[in-house]
Amino acid sequence: MKYTDTITKRQKKIRAIDRELIRLYKAWSNLGYKKLDKPIKDGWIKHLVLREDIARRKDAHVFEEIIRRCGAEVWGSTKKNADKNWDKFHCKRKNDTVIDGLELLFGEKLVGISKKARMYFDGYDWKWMIHRGYVKRYYCKVPRHFFVVKYSRSYIRAIQIIDPELERQMAELEGEFFNDKLYKYWKASEGRWNTTLYNYHGRKRKRVKDQLKKYDETDFDYWVNKPIDR
Repeated sequence: MKYTDTITKRQKKIRAIDRELIRLYKAWSNLGYKKLDKPIKDGWIKHLVLREDIARRKDAHVFEEIIRRCGAEVWGSTKKNADKNWDKFHCKRKNDTVIDGLELLFGEKLVGISKKARMYFDGYDWKWMIHRGYVKRYYCKVPRHFFVVKYSRSYIRAIQIIDPELERQMAELEGEFFNDKLYKYWKASEGRWNTTLYNYHGRKRKRVKDQLKKYDETDFDYWVNKPIDR
């Protein structure tokens, strides 16, 4: 058998495994969840809330809406662990957060925000996203001292329904990727696919960047902030 025939055969097998895994994962997710009669305590959530005096303001609902839209919530098994995960979260996403606990907002999400809350957001920059091209980001202008950090109890209120047979089949298929012959070819193919993807989006990114030089941001802001007729 020719070497190219061997590669083609392995490629077909990998695609077949992928298709079957997708089918099994869909079946697994469709099993749904079972609601528990009594919630189980499961660690802590670290997040932002309004300061007490700010929460008493007439426009407090505006700032609460902002927290719901772009506030970060980080889980930890203990408060100390939540602090550690909080720092790690903001270290990884330091370019996507205004202050610790408050993330930048992408343009299309501004459409669903009330007019009063929208006044507290200002254009920041454009970010390239693989599946969406350049997207404008907005930062929140609400002063940092309006918020305080709070720890809230985390509860498990439902559990995933388990099918042992589905899990066994998925484990067997995933194990096939670690077969010496298949895994070696799969890793090589993955590298080629990523290179192709990067080259494609690199060209697309350049075209969009050239177009943005002629783009009127004022016009963009107008349509994003335009009130929706209901």
